[in-house]
Amino acid sequence: MMSKYKSLLFRELLISRKHNIIVLVLVLLYVALIFLAINMTGEQDDSQSVIMMQCIILATITSVVAAEDNEVVKSDIKTKWRSYSYALPITALEKTVSRFIIRVGMISIGAVICFVCTAVVDKLCSVSVLGSVITIYFISVALMMLYDALYSGFILRARNEKQYKRYAAIGTVIIFVVAKFISNSEFNFDVDDNNLPDILNYIIHISESLSLWAVPAIIAALAVNFVVTIKSYERREN
Repeated sequence: MMSKYKSLLFRELLISRKHNIIVLVLVLLYVALIFLAINMTGEQDDSQSVIMMQCIILATITSVVAAEDNEVVKSDIKTKWRSYSYALPITALEKTVSRFIIRVGMISIGAVICFVCTAVVDKLCSVSVLGSVITIYFISVALMMLYDALYSGFILRARNEKQYKRYAAIGTVIIFVVAKFISNSEFNFDVDDNNLPDILNYIIHISESLSLWAVPAIIAALAVNFVVTIKSYERREN
């Protein structure tokens, strides 16, 4: 049993290593830019707002790239490994668990980088944005995992590259329609778009109101993603 998981994990890491390394380097470069900005601007009020906003942006970017699909599915379809795998003694549960371990691992690494960076920023700049960053990171990961569950519901149906492109297009259109609907909804933010401190305070206020929901949200999203993924694999096996 353990040897199967080790083999599946090694295979996924081997396929996604280039993608993961690029993402890690880019995130670390963004972290370096934040500390460079701190060194150049000092502790002025305006600069503190900018640095705090950069930490929030870091949380958003890191959560998205950490939780996104690492293109292993696409690679498997191109190499026809997925079709071959159904002839192997590998269950849908084993495939799902191995994929899930990689995703949770990437999310955890992203969280460590993001939270440690923000904690250091809090100390250096005498600000308090870590709590908001943690909430935003968890909520963003939860949203990404729900997006992935919807998207994977189409992608995992593909048996070849042609079907992959068709299902990917369908999933993209659905996500676009949902995003367009949300963007067209009327929300009264009551914030001056040109005033960074006001925008920052609003984001912090929203994150504080969502803080109690952050952990339940990410747990629920992970559970939904897991169920959708294993059901998709089981559908292919039947």
